[in-house]
Amino acid sequence: MKKNYILIIVLLLLCLLLTSYTGTQNDEFNNKTSELESQELEKIKTLYEKFKLENEGLRLDYSKIKEELLDADIKIRRMEEIITNRDKRDIRIVGCSDKVLKYVYEEDEFEASLIKTIIGYNPDKLLEKEEVDVIDYRDDSGLVVKLKIFGSLYDFEIVKRGWDEKTQATYDAEIICKLEEVRNKDILFNSILPCGFSTHEIRWIDKNGNQHSYYVIFEGYGFSGTIIWDNNY
Repeated sequence: MKKNYILIIVLLLLCLLLTSYTGTQNDEFNNKTSELESQELEKIKTLYEKFKLENEGLRLDYSKIKEELLDADIKIRRMEEIITNRDKRDIRIVGCSDKVLKYVYEEDEFEASLIKTIIGYNPDKLLEKEEVDVIDYRDDSGLVVKLKIFGSLYDFEIVKRGWDEKTQATYDAEIICKLEEVRNKDILFNSILPCGFSTHEIRWIDKNGNQHSYYVIFEGYGFSGTIIWDNNY
């Protein structure tokens, strides 16, 4: 009986030792696990901070690029506006006295590839833009020609010319416009503006009955030749 008690006591002691050892092992495992988790958490935090900094740099770069693009777009639009307005600007005669012309350089809504000003009889000493009417004969058949009539012309015609192969001579193919008198008008029409044979002719008569004509051709660029004097103003 005494032996049985001793055996039981030994078994209890063994159980206590095993429990204590297991608890110690568990504590060590938990400590190691916590340590590993802390290390992983620090790594994640480090990566997050790094990503945050890189992302902040990208955000700043994007904002800078976006700002530069907007600035470039504004500059392009301003340049386009300048070019557009420049293309629409034109010399407008505002007065004439003793063959001395007064003119302004201003925007005109009608763009043209060729502009001619004809000084007619009794031109105004001062003519406002609002006093100039526009007569439009454009039909999209070629480039735009603009005739600026300052003063009075009589029996005014714009004639489309043709060529007869048999007779080897020109003929009037079409009368685009025929006006008994034209004064202070801008007249628009289309022409192919050739460098050789003229497809259009401008005709008029001055106050003394003298006939005048101008053959519409491409004459290059520049101010020279843009004004035609009627000689009886």
